Order: sequence, then structure tokens, then C-alpha cells
Amino acid sequence: MNRVSLPDLSVLQCAGARFDLHAVLCAAELRGDLGPWIDALERQVAAARRVDNRTLQGALTAFRKARGLTAADDFKAWMAARGLSLDAVADHLERALAPPGDARADAGACAYAELVCTGTLDRWTRELAQLLAVWAEHGAPVSPQPPPPPVAGLAPDQWARLHAAWALFQDRAASLLDDAALRRLLETRTLDLVRFELEALPAADEDVARELLLCLRVDGMAPADAAALARVPLQALDRFARDLDPAMRRELLAGVPGQVLGPFASGGAHVVLRVVGKRLPSLSDPRVRELLADQARDAAFGALVRRHVAPAG
Repeated sequence: MNRVSLPDLSVLQCAGARFDLHAVLCAAELRGDLGPWIDALERQVAAARRVDNRTLQGALTAFRKARGLTAADDFKAWMAARGLSLDAVADHLERALAPPGDARADAGACAYAELVCTGTLDRWTRELAQLLAVWAEHGAPVSPQPPPPPVAGLAPDQWARLHAAWALFQDRAASLLDDAALRRLLETRTLDLVRFELEALPAADEDVARELLLCLRVDGMAPADAAALARVPLQALDRFARDLDPAMRRELLAGVPGQVLGPFASGGAHVVLRVVGKRLPSLSDPRVRELLADQARDAAFGALVRRHVAPAG
């Protein structure tokens, strides 16, 4: 993949120093998160742009609603603050909705929009803030000659501080992230982290959605055939219960694989779902482990972040 194209934006300040987007990516690389994320993005951009305007508009409405950006001026301000265009947001939604096909985008060029629109940048920025806060609280010597940074474009002074902070942070975080600690946390989050594999058929019209439900539930039609007949997209979704609308969550938690449910009003569309898989959470699931680790770090380091780290402004 080509080098990720990033705007020149500072995101955090700590101990008199400012840290930019390259520092966010560098911290993600130190944790081992950046490489797998880029690999997944490269697979995702191999998607054809066959999403109709009505479906795309519904997805854009849902995207704005989920972020409290229903007012046009608020949405414009949100994009401007992050250096995004409306086309970049629309491209992200097309990649999320489109079926697999021929590659039509360069992953390096679209990576920044994906980082912002998926919430990954916010999460990685929080994790950078935790690393910096631990360093500011407990101190660690800065090597005058650290090894080369793992991410191109990172300023030498930022890298020297990150390199010093990383070993200290690993030591402080180790006890939070062992199996025993994560298992205790999982016991309080079991229902939220039930994981569903779904086939979704979103229709702009509720009557069409009800016809789709009958085709799948009564006629036994395959989802791909029903989607083609109704001219709606067929989406493969992987969702945790905590990320679902309340009505959808309630029915899916009570449902079983193979069941067809809906239609549900979601994101300006009426969605019919087929349950492909349903898994109870386990520490052997990397995504479950990641979410629990995020919660453990937030709880442990939140006060330090508030004390030492601020948005760059």
C-alpha cells in the first residue's frame, strides 16, 4: 500500500509538546494495530461502486444521526475540523455498502477518511492520550538516539517522546490486560458483546421490505436471489449487540442462526436481517479482547489523561 495521506493536523498536547496524526499512527503501529487495519482496508477497497443513490442517501442520513450531526452546518463544521470533504464521506459509505468487486480506489489515498468515519481515529487518539498521560505522570528518560520511527512523517521530537513512553506504558498496562482481569470484566459485559454475523437487505420502502421478509421466511428464497429480485443490496454485517438499535438488539438476542427478522427501521431504510451466526463472547475472540482492553485502559488511565493531556486546539 502507498503511504497513508494525512492532513497536517495536531490532535493532542502534553507536557508542552504537540502531537499530530503521524503520532497517532505511530502509537497504533507500536501496539500492533496499524498493519492489520491496513490489510483489512486493502481488502475492503476491492469493492465495486454499485450502490444506488437512494441507499447511499439513507446511509448518509444514518451516519449523521449517529454522530449528532443532523443540522447541515454541524455536519459541515465536523468535516472541516477533520479535513474531510463530503465526497470522502460518501466514498467511505460506498465502500461499506458495496458488494465485492474490482478494486477502484487506492487504500493509501482513502485511509484517512476511513480512519475518521469508522471512529478508528478517535479510538487510536484516545489510546495515544493514555500512553502520553502515563509518561507525563511517571516520567521516562528520552533517548537522544532512538531507533528509526516505524511510521514515516513523524517529527523526531514526537518520536523520541513516544519511544520513551511506550516501554513505560507497557509495564503499567500489563496487569490490566492479563486474562484474569479481562475475564472479570467480561462477566459484566456478556450481553453487550454477543457477536452476530448477519445478512442485511435494506429497502427504502417498507412495503418492499415486507415483501422481502415473505420471500425469505415463507418462500425460502435465498437472500441473494431476493435482493436481486427487489433490486436492493445484500450486505454482510458483523455486529456486537451493544452496537445495534434497541429493537434489533432485543430480537437478535432472542433469535437463532437461520432465522429471518424484521423489517427494522434503521438509518432511513427498512432492513430485513437473516441471522448467519451468533456467538457468545470469549477472550479467544480478538475483537472481544480488544474491546475489553479498551474499557480496562479507559477506566485505569482516564484520570491521568484528564490531568496531563488536552486536545491540540
